[in-house]
Amino acid sequence: MTDSIMTFAQFKDKCSLYLQDEDHFTDYHIFGGTESNFETWLNKQRLVLAEFGKHRFLADMELPEKRWMFFETHYVRQIEEEYLINNYPKGYFEAIRKKCNTVACFLPDTYGKFPYRITFAGSNGPIYHEVFSTRNEALLYLARRDYTASPGALDALTNFESWDRGVMVCRWLSQGISVIDGVTRDQNDPEVGTLFADLILQINSKKSKDAA
Repeated sequence: MTDSIMTFAQFKDKCSLYLQDEDHFTDYHIFGGTESNFETWLNKQRLVLAEFGKHRFLADMELPEKRWMFFETHYVRQIEEEYLINNYPKGYFEAIRKKCNTVACFLPDTYGKFPYRITFAGSNGPIYHEVFSTRNEALLYLARRDYTASPGALDALTNFESWDRGVMVCRWLSQGISVIDGVTRDQNDPEVGTLFADLILQINSKKSKDAA
């Protein structure tokens, strides 16, 4: 990075992979980031007003490379923070990604070295989790994956037998045993008998055939 004076087009050529006819802030469209919006934002910054004294079009501005990078960084940070404030509630919450019906639960992480955790779940139970150092880092992870806040989203999933089966499967896997072994071992448990009735019939039928 240098102090060389350059236009925004030159900065874009040097510091991004986007072509001139592509928006430099394509990766930030979800947060409202565009070159047009960046131009409006720039013209409100005191350093820009001090430099040019009046409204300037983005294409007409010439600034040192370091200054372009400085403004780009602060612009992205601001639009991200505004998006998070406007779209996610304070504290901990549930969110949903409607296109795949996946629920994310933003929680304190009480198990590891990081303060925040997001647990992901689907109709068949918990899927996986991620941990984060900061709240913003966790919320940006949700935003970039198109999760929207949705109170009660987890309850909507847990009302189905598929969820209970998934939780039971996770329990067996955490014990280091397969689903077949878990069902065989616990088939006299009333809950297992209800959730895996068809599988129990198959297992016992195979046992009978093998014994014959």
